[in-house]
Amino acid sequence: MWDVLVVDEVHYAKSITARRTHSIFAPGGLGYYARRIWALSGTPAPNNAAELYPMLKAFGVTNMDFEQFKKYFCVVDGLGKIRGNRSDHIEELRVILKGIALRKKKKDVLPELGEISIEEWFVKPSRGFILDGGWEAGHLEAQLRAEINGMSDDDILSFLASPNDDFSTLRRYNALLKAPAVFETVKFELENGLLDKVVIYGYHKEALAALHREFARHAIGSVLINGDTPMGERDKLIEQWKIQAPTPVFIGSLVVASTAIDLTAAHQGILLEVDWVPGVNAQALQRMHRHGQDKPVTVRVAHGTPIDEIVTGVVLRKTKDLAEIFS
Repeated sequence: MWDVLVVDEVHYAKSITARRTHSIFAPGGLGYYARRIWALSGTPAPNNAAELYPMLKAFGVTNMDFEQFKKYFCVVDGLGKIRGNRSDHIEELRVILKGIALRKKKKDVLPELGEISIEEWFVKPSRGFILDGGWEAGHLEAQLRAEINGMSDDDILSFLASPNDDFSTLRRYNALLKAPAVFETVKFELENGLLDKVVIYGYHKEALAALHREFARHAIGSVLINGDTPMGERDKLIEQWKIQAPTPVFIGSLVVASTAIDLTAAHQGILLEVDWVPGVNAQALQRMHRHGQDKPVTVRVAHGTPIDEIVTGVVLRKTKDLAEIFS
């Protein structure tokens, strides 16, 4: 029996069916043999309130089963899919959390830390320097806009989460369309002393790799970290970006470079595209806005087509909605 089990990034144990969750919270798991559990996370529920259930059940603060908890605190459709959080029960969930949570805001522990501002940024789509001339996705844009027209934010997120080859293709295409304009802007700002160091996050490998190649072609130093980057190389690349003046650009994948790294050498960031899981975007932005940052942080979220603007707006609004639970 241990005195204390410390579970860092506990939001990774959010699924009731995941082996990771069972190994921590289920009878026979690590938490079962600990007198106390300290669960740590900056984003305890990246998507919806139901993701808190494994932890709250293990802590003994809810007697509901998972289906009861889900229906009580979340908006659930006829197929059992979660479409959002129930605003009428958010205050009740806050009361439950206050009984077990010690929440410290950044301004409480880091009063010297400046503000973080996030602004949407329209960039002109361009076939630019990277696009396959055979790609034509205009018909997908019109078709998918018609499909999501009139949907609520929750319905759009549910639609995005469903397997949809057309939307995946369009999402990848839109990232490539935005990349040339983002490159030209960053190049101009670096050359004119408007930027010192900058962080660019994205989702798709092709668009991030294309940016990396284009910066190199113009003799602008950049580092790229994505799923293909060996673990042993990632820290070296981050240090290179931090300390070398000729390497001002950090390009990172939202999937692999959004946690457990320090990017406070920059106070300017760009999201080439957003992750559809709101918590992932929040985690990525924290890499700049954390201990060690001595300037206000500004993040531009690029969108280039009408449907790209719609999706970006939905994800950013849902990120704010989730924050209300813990406010």
